[in-house]
Amino acid sequence: MQCEKTQRLEALDEVRKALASHQETPPSLDKMHEIYEACIAHALAIADGNEKLLQYANATSYNLSANLASCWFDDRRPRERKHFEAGVASANRCLALRAQLNKPPFAFAMAYFILGVHEFSLKHYSAAEHAWLNKLEQELLEFENHVKAEPDLNVILSRGLISLVQWRLGSGDGKGYEESLSLLEAQRNAGNGAEIDLFKSELSLLGQIV
Repeated sequence: MQCEKTQRLEALDEVRKALASHQETPPSLDKMHEIYEACIAHALAIADGNEKLLQYANATSYNLSANLASCWFDDRRPRERKHFEAGVASANRCLALRAQLNKPPFAFAMAYFILGVHEFSLKHYSAAEHAWLNKLEQELLEFENHVKAEPDLNVILSRGLISLVQWRLGSGDGKGYEESLSLLEAQRNAGNGAEIDLFKSELSLLGQIV
């Protein structure tokens, strides 16, 4: 019986992978959401504490939430409120699974980032601020000396995100947001150009959400 349940998950995951491979004609967000949720639900239903299945549900939850987010320059498919709400639910599930799996701080930071993106898109600015403050807190745990964290690209991104959402809340002037864009560019070198471009585009696209 367990073998049959595992085979069912493998079949679902093959469909998920097939959808993900359609780069030129990506599936609708609703179809993608449907198959990812089916994979996650089945994995959790049969997991019974199995770490490999929990890890699968964790990673797939994160990828679902990320795919539904509105901060990617190379995926401008229209998003609706339902997509952001599903993204929040999937990010929160991911965070719970990462706690269960005892993941390191950076893994939590990634999940808090995508949670904040969805909350920001929903105009839940206090919730977005909370998520991004948690993102920064997790990133700083990786450094014994917080001064050494200041040039870190993820830390710079976090400070820009926090400044942006505080600007929307009326508790900031947005200067930190603009400063983070400049600081990211100042850190550019031969090895990190793609990451710099990604982080700047994320900040810029989120800044355009009204």
